[in-house]
Amino acid sequence: MKSAQAGFTLIELVITTVVIGVVLTYVSPMLGSLYTSKQQAYAEKQRFTNQQLADVMLTHAKQNTQLGSLPSLTTDPYKTNLAIYNPNATTGDEGNFKNLISQSRLDLTAINTDGYSNAHMRKAQILSGLTQSVPLFFQSGPAVTLHYQMAAIYNTDCISNTAPTGCTAYGRSPQLTSSNYTTWTVTAPDTSLVTFSTLPLQKQMLAETARRLGKVRDALTAYYRAQQIQQGPNDTTNWYPNSGTFTNPGDQGGNTCWSGWQALNGTSTILATIGLGQSEFATTAWGGPIEFCRDFVLDGTAANTPPHNGALRVNASVSSGSAADANLTATAALNNLYLTF
Repeated sequence: MKSAQAGFTLIELVITTVVIGVVLTYVSPMLGSLYTSKQQAYAEKQRFTNQQLADVMLTHAKQNTQLGSLPSLTTDPYKTNLAIYNPNATTGDEGNFKNLISQSRLDLTAINTDGYSNAHMRKAQILSGLTQSVPLFFQSGPAVTLHYQMAAIYNTDCISNTAPTGCTAYGRSPQLTSSNYTTWTVTAPDTSLVTFSTLPLQKQMLAETARRLGKVRDALTAYYRAQQIQQGPNDTTNWYPNSGTFTNPGDQGGNTCWSGWQALNGTSTILATIGLGQSEFATTAWGGPIEFCRDFVLDGTAANTPPHNGALRVNASVSSGSAADANLTATAALNNLYLTF
């Protein structure tokens, strides 16, 4: 009696191969689609986190800094790559930003990395020194210069302690610079890019500064008119308020402030005289002092003679928070913004 045949026949092998091929034909696209969906879900999750981080960084700029500046980047624990925040910070800019991060709903273990066990790095780049010229009242008025920052947050396959070949402090993407920021984007496999800037915040601060300047101007004009209307028809007195502590005599570029400019902060009583609070109206939104002149002359008229013109001035580079330039040169005059009335 013959024993049973071991193994498969050639026909069985052929049939099995054909069946496997048919199954793979249908299954492969499904597996590919599943993998793609998983990648997309990961990218969207990371992009959502990146947007949340961008919002916290902008909140920091608005709440924790005088000039509306984004938080400084730090280094990761391996001291090799720029990271978004320092989890060990306790003071200063890093400490303030850490506190905001802690108050947010973000997962603290998924900020400098994606939060997974393989710890792929989350990257941020900040470009400073960008400028835009904007009219003081947006549609009209003298031009001011706004300084702002652009930032990018994205994910990379780089791992902090065992970075794959080709990873740098910026992941696999190039550095964000003043030469490429208008066209800059991430380089694959970096993904989940979110870009933003502080320009909208700077414009909000400019709107607040314009409101303050306008309010001070209107209050000074109203004060002058109220004093003048009580006098005789031929009265030539300068009725703008004078606290007697004017500084920075002279002016720039041919325009003249006969009595000299007075900063409305410090010991000045000008704002109190016209019914405005010094804490709100003495400076720009960036902290730069607003200065007042009670006898500003454009046409070379003698000192303190009609018509009496008032003027306010600030540094035209308003977002620097600097005081007006007091140099008596034509070049320096270009650095200041004048609001006359």
